[in-house]
Amino acid sequence: MDKLTKNDKEVIGLIPAGGQATRITPLPCSKELYPIGFRQVDEDGGLRPKVVCHYLLEKMRLAGATKAYVILGNGKWDIPAYLGDGTLFNMHLAYLIISQSQGVT
Repeated sequence: MDKLTKNDKEVIGLIPAGGQATRITPLPCSKELYPIGFRQVDEDGGLRPKVVCHYLLEKMRLAGATKAYVILGNGKWDIPAYLGDGTLFNMHLAYLIISQSQGVT
């Protein structure tokens, strides 16, 4: 991970993932994990699906974020299972759980 110097500001990402996406159901997974492309996983050209939030975390990392918080709604346990601790993005990820989303349904 990057080290901050005395004059640097720490950049921390925030991903709101609390809603249930009822307007676009049925989905086989949380909307943040819906695959919309592919990523290369090895030098042999092996490809894996690339999910929506992967793009967001990559851009946050390019902007200098070394940490990100993912706000989870109840039942969205597939997100931390997929993203883990953030090693894939060279970031630290933490998960905050809310009991009820205040957004649109």
